Amino acid sequence: MNAPSEAFLQTHPFAALTLANACAAPLEALAPHQQLIRRELQQGGSLQAGNGVDHRALQHGLATLLDSPADPLCDLLRPCAKALVEGVQALPLHPVVCLLLGSAQAGMPASYQHALRAMALAGALAWHARAPAALLPRAMLVGLVHDIGEMYVNPEYLRAGRQLDLVEYRQLAAHPHVGAMLLTQLTDYPAEIARAVCEHHERLDGTGYPFQLLGTAISPLGQLMAVAELALGIVDARPHAAERASFALKFVPGELSGLWAGPITHWADQQPRTDEAVLQAPMLAELGPLDEALPHLQALAERLSDQLDGAAQRVAQRVVHRLHRLRIAWNAMGLWSLPAAAIEPQERFDIALATRELRYRISTVGRDCLWPEADLRVQADARLVPLWLALSKASQPAR
Repeated sequence: MNAPSEAFLQTHPFAALTLANACAAPLEALAPHQQLIRRELQQGGSLQAGNGVDHRALQHGLATLLDSPADPLCDLLRPCAKALVEGVQALPLHPVVCLLLGSAQAGMPASYQHALRAMALAGALAWHARAPAALLPRAMLVGLVHDIGEMYVNPEYLRAGRQLDLVEYRQLAAHPHVGAMLLTQLTDYPAEIARAVCEHHERLDGTGYPFQLLGTAISPLGQLMAVAELALGIVDARPHAAERASFALKFVPGELSGLWAGPITHWADQQPRTDEAVLQAPMLAELGPLDEALPHLQALAERLSDQLDGAAQRVAQRVVHRLHRLRIAWNAMGLWSLPAAAIEPQERFDIALATRELRYRISTVGRDCLWPEADLRVQADARLVPLWLALSKASQPAR
C-alpha cells in the first residue's frame, strides 16, 4: 500500500470497513458478487479481459441507451452519439476493471447500468463543452469506473431508501477513495483517472467528501464527474428530470463547475416546461420561517464554535460553513420575499424545489459535519445538542 493510502486509512480508519470486504472479511460473509471478486483478485495472474465486461458489452449498452427514447438523457446524448461510440472503442479496459464491471453486471445490475449512464453522460458533457478531443475518452473512463469502490460497501447501504445513520454513511463516504486506491494498486491507469474517481463527490466550496477539497484542488475531470454524478442521481429518480437536474446544479452558487453544468442547463432550457406550477399555500407559508431559521442556525453554530475546542469545535465550524453556503443559495433566489400574487408559475416550481432541497440539506448537516471525525464520541457531546435540536426542527415542514 502506498503512502497516501496509508495516510488516508490512519486519518479515516472507518475506510478500512470497506476494504475489509476486499482483503480480510471471511469469504462466507460476502455477497456472491464480492466472493467472485475476492477469488479472482487473489488469483491475479489468471485475470483476462474475457473474465468480465468487454468493449462489445459496453458498445451494446451504449447503443441501448441511445435507442431509448423514453430515457430523459437521450436528447443530451444523441447529438454526440458518434463521438461516444468512438470513445467506447478507445477505452483502455484493464482486466481488473473488466472483472469488477462483470461482477457488478451479474450481482448489482443497477450499479452496472449506472456506470454505463455515467460513462455516456461524462463523455457527453465533455463533447457539449467543446473540451479537447483527448479529454472525452478519459472522461468516459472515469464515468465507467467512478463508483468501483462501492463494490466493497455493504449492498444494503446502497439501496437503503432512507437516510443512512452516521456509521453507515461513514462507510459509504469512503467509497471514492477506496475506488481510487483499487485503481492505483491494481491497474496501470494514469494517475488522473484515480484522482478523478476520488473527487467525484467533492464540491468546489469544500462541502464534498471524502477530503472536503476546495476550488482548483479538484481536478477538471473530478469537477466534470461531480456534475455528472449529481445529475444522474436526479435524472434517474424523479419526473421533470431536466428541470430538476438544472436547478440542483445551480442551487448553491459556486458549488459545482459552471463549465460542465452548462450543457445540462442548456438541455433543460430546451425541454417543455413543467405543468406542475402550483405552489400550495402551506408551502408558501414555509418561506418566512425558513428565511428566519437560517441566520438563527448560523448564529448558534458560530457561538458554539467560539466556545468549544477539539473535535466538537471542528464539527461546529463545519456546520457554520455549510449553513453560510445554504444562506447564499437561499438569498440568491430572492423569491421568498415576493407576495404570492407576484410569483410567476415557473418561479413557483423553483420555490417548491428550493424549499424541499433546503430542508433536505439542513436535515443532513449534522451527519455531513460529524462523519469526518475518527472518534464518534463527539456525536454524543452534550454541548452540541442544542445545535442538533435546532437543525432537526428547521428541517421539518411547517404544520
